[in-house]
This record gives sequence, structure tokens and C-alpha cells, in this order.
Amino acid sequence: MLKLGWNASGRLDRRSFREATGRMGWTTIFALLLGAVVIVSLTRDKPVLSMAVAAIVTLLVLYLQYRYAQLSIQRLHDRGLSGYLYAPILLIAFAVIVCSAVVLEQALLKGGVLSFFFSLLGLIDPFIQVFFYKGFGVMATLVLILYNLFISWNLHAPGQRRDNGFGPQPEALA
Repeated sequence: MLKLGWNASGRLDRRSFREATGRMGWTTIFALLLGAVVIVSLTRDKPVLSMAVAAIVTLLVLYLQYRYAQLSIQRLHDRGLSGYLYAPILLIAFAVIVCSAVVLEQALLKGGVLSFFFSLLGLIDPFIQVFFYKGFGVMATLVLILYNLFISWNLHAPGQRRDNGFGPQPEALA
């Protein structure tokens, strides 16, 4: 059983990382689907309750992202890398979750799920403009894709089989 505190110090082996993130992934999907069903069914009749459910789902997703970041940092520590390498991914995920929550709230206040989907276009529009602005967005996107691949590879690669600066070798490998 994985014991997860409130800090990201120490190391985490590959097997424990996969098990924990798998459970968290299914929990996130279930929360989003359940929240979507409740929000869609309550949007017309009780918009305040619908917004409360949206806020609870958003907080749950933020909490799960925080826990996933902890696991990822511990996994990077097992590879002998600094957890600060995960910071850009965490900031982008946080920005996307918060922006999506704001768009959802505005759409619910306007009155309906269809307005939410049309509001998504307004959320995407600034990113499209930046993407095509003098090639800056294309280069930034390529850098982010390569960076994400680098981090993903390190999260799933074998850890160091000895003690390192982040702690002793995890028990599962010993």
C-alpha cells in the first residue's frame, strides 16, 4: 500500500507509480463523468446547484492533479532528477483547469450546456492567435511536446538501483 503524505520528498518505484496513477486516472474520469451528468441534468432547473457541483468537481480534479504531481516528483527523484523539472507541466495543467472552470461557470450563468460548448471556442481563440503569431506558437508547441515526452519517458523509465541524493532505494526494488 502506498503511503502518500503531503510532501513530495523521497523516491517511488515504477510499479507503485503505475498502480497509484492508474487509480487516480479512473477516479478523475469517474468524477468528470458524474459531474457532467449532474451538471447537464440540473442546468436548466437549478443553475446555482449546478455551479456548486462544477466547483466541487474542479476542486477534486485540482486535488488529484496535486497528488499526481507528488507522485511524479517522487518518480523523478527515483531517476536521480530534480522535481522542479515537473513544474512547467504542473503550471500548464493548473492554468487549463482554472480556465475551463471559469468558462464553465460563465456558460452556466448564461444558461445551458450549449453555451458552454460555444464558450470553449472563445477559450481556444487566444491560443490559436498565439500559435500562428510569427511562428512563435509553433515553436513553443514543439518545445512543450518534446519536454512532455522527456518527462513522460523519465516517469516510466527504470529508477536508479542504488541510493541517491533524494533518498534510499525504494523497497519494491531492493
